[in-house]
Amino acid sequence: MKLFKLLTFFFLIIFSLASCGKLPTPSQAVPLYKDQLHLMNGYYEINPYESAYSFEGIPLDEVFEMNIPQRVNFIQLEFIDKKTLQISFKHAGETYIKQVKGKHKQGGFYLHKTWGALGVPPLVWLQWNNGKRIFMGNDDNLIFDISKNESALIFGFNNQTIEREIIFYDRLYEKFYTGKPKTNLTD
Repeated sequence: MKLFKLLTFFFLIIFSLASCGKLPTPSQAVPLYKDQLHLMNGYYEINPYESAYSFEGIPLDEVFEMNIPQRVNFIQLEFIDKKTLQISFKHAGETYIKQVKGKHKQGGFYLHKTWGALGVPPLVWLQWNNGKRIFMGNDDNLIFDISKNESALIFGFNNQTIEREIIFYDRLYEKFYTGKPKTNLTD
């Protein structure tokens, strides 16, 4: 009987510790190795396009906490190294630059990640795993993934909350978009 109680105790501890594991990679993402982050370099539309996964969508200027004038429609992303992403845009003849620190993990670039645990595992146990990250999409687009995973184990009863928003942004190609206003062919 003591062996059964001991095994049950260890099972509860392992179950409570594993209930809030790593954040899953979006199915539309192409995981990149550390030396491949440069594949996400390019120009991206600021406003997300609509999809089944994001209804409201967050503009990229809010993602990177930048104050961008309304007339600017795209920003340029460039990885300086494996821990630094440079975001830039041009407006009125000036270039504005912001560098964001992050970490390559699970095929994406984490802008923010928190993990924590609190409590005594068999009685009261709280655990959270939150993150903001970007991935290269299988459509050569940019995917911004916000995940919030919280778990609570209280006297053997588990309650888990998972909130997730996946937002897509179009990549703009130099041949198709030069950053200059389009002119009519008759001009």
